[in-house]
Amino acid sequence: MPTFLLLVIMFLVAFVSKELRGNMSDEIDRMIEQPSSYRYMVNDPCKNAIVGDPDAGDDGYIKVKFVCGDNESIRSLDLRAVDDRSVEGVIRLLGRVENFEFESEPPIKIGIYVDSSTDSWRCYIGETVVHLEDEIPAKATLRCVYGNGSRRVSS
Repeated sequence: MPTFLLLVIMFLVAFVSKELRGNMSDEIDRMIEQPSSYRYMVNDPCKNAIVGDPDAGDDGYIKVKFVCGDNESIRSLDLRAVDDRSVEGVIRLLGRVENFEFESEPPIKIGIYVDSSTDSWRCYIGETVVHLEDEIPAKATLRCVYGNGSRRVSS
């Protein structure tokens, strides 16, 4: 009888721990991938910055600068955290990290700034215009400007 009871207890412990592990893994994935309902919605990509260069070696980072009128913000991203190195992929990642909206279908929307007949988003690497599908090379600075182009923006 004690052997039978011991086997039943061992089976229950193994079954319950397996169930908890499976549910816990799903819960952890949900917590990582889904923004908190209590999180502040920034919705202005030009308000916040992620400063400093990541410790990612010589080629392991990119910088992203958003310019909206007189407001500018810059971020540095470690390329080890970037799965999709396209302009769209990087902006989408920043939207998840900083909690601002991003819509890539025209009209393009980044936070509160939406393409219109008078203002629109344009992105550059150096002086070259880049498109959402273009890949960003290591050590580059992606500069996305919102407005009608009347203001000269620093690189």
